Amino acid sequence: MDPYLEAHWRDVHTRLQTYICDALQEQLPRELVARVEEEVAIDADRPVGPGNRMRPDVSVAEDWQIAQAAGSAAGPATMAAAEPLVFQRQEDVQRHVEILDAEGGRVITAIEVLSPSNRTRGAGREAYLAKRRRYVEGGVNIVEVDLVRAGEHTVGVEPDEIPPARRATYYACAWRSAFRRWELYPLPLREKLPGIRVPLRVDDPDAVLDLQPLIDEVYRRGRYNHLRYTASLVPSFSDADAEWVRATLRAAGREPK
Repeated sequence: MDPYLEAHWRDVHTRLQTYICDALQEQLPRELVARVEEEVAIDADRPVGPGNRMRPDVSVAEDWQIAQAAGSAAGPATMAAAEPLVFQRQEDVQRHVEILDAEGGRVITAIEVLSPSNRTRGAGREAYLAKRRRYVEGGVNIVEVDLVRAGEHTVGVEPDEIPPARRATYYACAWRSAFRRWELYPLPLREKLPGIRVPLRVDDPDAVLDLQPLIDEVYRRGRYNHLRYTASLVPSFSDADAEWVRATLRAAGREPK
């Protein structure tokens, strides 16, 4: 996993959801279908600023001065008013993959690729955790793929439940509803991403989601071969991981100047 992709997560997230859906579609029984679904939320508690601006796919905005001029053209104001400071809140489009019963539309499995907003304390994180609880209570299988370093641990298995020797930079996690259990996949920074099992109906064989080819496809189609490996990442790496990153970039001829 290339940790520098996190700086471009909005695009990476969108591409990865689509590739996950396509990869699963070919493995599903005839009665099931995979769909990329979306919902729109507004997180009023999260400040809008560089690096954390929330945007819909397309937004239409009106300049404040133009809007003020249009208001003035409608007729004279009855009294003078102070000029306000204007803070725009934009919608956060949250996508996930659902595997559905093709006829009845019942959700069998939900696949969530976590974003920084899911891992950042505030209304966005609380909304995600509430949605996960609804899935669990509704008898829906869940697969969480967390390839983000910044923020708080979020997947269904708590950090103190994970044996120290198996703790990793990233995780994938599956809730198997019929057996009421979580299945955790530690994903170390320095290792190739594995295939993970995606539970379906009780009598169905699991689908397998091979993560590394999907990230490779994101990298290729997003033209991330043009990435500049110059920024210091937050959070910082351990000394051992930092040396591994430098050695990997050096071997690829991409070491920062």
